[in-house]
Amino acid sequence: MKSITHKLRIAALAAGTLAVTASGALAQNFSFTNGDIVLGIQATSGTGASKNLFWNLGSSVAIRNGGASAVNTGNIFADLNDTFGANWFTRTDLWFGAIGNLNFTSGGSPTFTPPVDGDPSRTVYLSRASAGGAGNASQITGYTSSALGTGGNNFSGMEAVLPTLTATASGAGILDQNVNPTGWNNGWSIRNPFVGGGQAAAFGVFTGGIQQSFGQGDTAFIDIQRILPSTNGASPTGPVGSGTYITSIGIDSAGNITAVPEPSTYALLTLAAAGLGAHILRRRRKNS
Repeated sequence: MKSITHKLRIAALAAGTLAVTASGALAQNFSFTNGDIVLGIQATSGTGASKNLFWNLGSSVAIRNGGASAVNTGNIFADLNDTFGANWFTRTDLWFGAIGNLNFTSGGSPTFTPPVDGDPSRTVYLSRASAGGAGNASQITGYTSSALGTGGNNFSGMEAVLPTLTATASGAGILDQNVNPTGWNNGWSIRNPFVGGGQAAAFGVFTGGIQQSFGQGDTAFIDIQRILPSTNGASPTGPVGSGTYITSIGIDSAGNITAVPEPSTYALLTLAAAGLGAHILRRRRKNS
């Protein structure tokens, strides 16, 4: 009897560790690894103001090296609908941005942390709103190594919360203030406050706004930039304390998360497509 009771207890304990969705499928935690770039979405008022929605864009180093082709894209229409209401795409009080940081510790003695895959300690990947399409955001400038370390340190609390979130069917993560008030203190809304209707310093450091609002037309875009604290061990190198363009991320009215190539390439592709369309139209007119 003791043996059977012991086995039942073990079985019950094992079952208790598995979250089960309403459909009966095993729930998965939101996929996030230190060094990934996370996209966060918040409402500053109204429906969904007590929730944050997250999407993992993928490894910052992979995106740095591969650009748009390395971005984890997907569709979060159902998540946006359920969290922020059916009118989410026209809401100008609904905002999204992105950040990534592998290591926020000092890059100098006595706590030297070697560069990882060409990114010195305190390298930050950060977004800025891009008006009128991809690649139009202003360059992020003026950050010291110390400031980048502070921003990365503030982000580390969020990094700890993200893997504890239950993933939706699409793979997004939802942080609910009413369910997880402790995690909320390190959530997107807290780390990206608004003061007087405008964006205050994100993660306590980054001024000028790292987020884009919806209600921008067919697709709302952010540009992601890589900010180096120094060139020591950096590969590729770049300006210290200022952003280097990596890729652009867009969300359209159908909830598609997309990434576009480097702006000049994107422009060439657009022109090429337009040229091909004109060529086809001329052939149709000629043959009609």
